Amino acid sequence: MLTEDPLEAVRSWPGIMLQLRSEDEPFGKCSVAGSYFEERGLITVARSASKGRQKFTALHELGHHLQRHDESLVKILASEPDAGFLLEEDICDGFAAEVLLPTHYVDEVIGERGPKAGEIVELFKTSQASREACCVRGAQRIIGPGHVMLTTRDGVAQFTASSSSYRVARNTLQDGNEVVASAVRWGSAKRETRVRYASGVLSEPFHGDAVTDSDYIFAVMAIKPAWKSFTMLSGDPRPIFPEED
Repeated sequence: MLTEDPLEAVRSWPGIMLQLRSEDEPFGKCSVAGSYFEERGLITVARSASKGRQKFTALHELGHHLQRHDESLVKILASEPDAGFLLEEDICDGFAAEVLLPTHYVDEVIGERGPKAGEIVELFKTSQASREACCVRGAQRIIGPGHVMLTTRDGVAQFTASSSSYRVARNTLQDGNEVVASAVRWGSAKRETRVRYASGVLSEPFHGDAVTDSDYIFAVMAIKPAWKSFTMLSGDPRPIFPEED
């Protein structure tokens, strides 16, 4: 039932209430448009037009519930420098994505060298999983630092899964992300690009591959990309911070 009907499974979970909310309401720092309120046993999910997105969000928030009730995981998260925020988000994304996209299926689409943007689109087109789940499963296959990003046509990062320690927050405008801008104009693009983080900082260059899919752009940014036989870049992927006065 968890795979076939995640929303109903979460509604039926002992000690959990699930509510659908307007997508315009704030959802905090979570990587998805949802929230988990531990003290109330409440999970909220954006009332999105995409059922796949609702399923991924509900499973992500269920992941928070499961972690908060596992003493061994609580201790591990508490020992992290940021009190486990990033690790917890990664685990929740991974849990939701693996439920919706089993490993054997991902293996059939993404090769050993890692994902291409077109393969992320293929995962989405040939499965019942959300775009977000496909991004997570793609990012898990990146070799080295990188990101798999879902943006709107106006260049706003709706969701980003990362294989590096630097993250892109939901709703971060990707001005300066050349491969996303090129894919908006031409439908697809491969070029060197930079990622814009929520702080406004731009990364050093990544190899980028992006494809337009309806109203969205799927973009893969990696140091060791699957689509190139060499990986020379003009810099490294660490963020560029403004020089101090």
